[in-house]
Amino acid sequence: MRAALQEIFVTELGLKAEDFADELTYNSIPEWDSASHMAIILAIEEKFGLSLESDDIVAMTSVRKILNLLEAKGIAVG
Repeated sequence: MRAALQEIFVTELGLKAEDFADELTYNSIPEWDSASHMAIILAIEEKFGLSLESDDIVAMTSVRKILNLLEAKGIAVG
């Protein structure tokens, strides 16, 4: 699952794979703005078959928090 999330970030933000890290946070880089945040959310919903609530979306402010949320929804972080 972590590799799938990394792929989403690489695709949606144009990041290099080595720049993907748990410490990466919303608005910490110019590429992760409000528009790309929604693209990330949509890609996560599609990839993992989820329908995220607005509270979940607002809380997804870092890679670590996204991983924690996915794990809480029963998706293996691995």
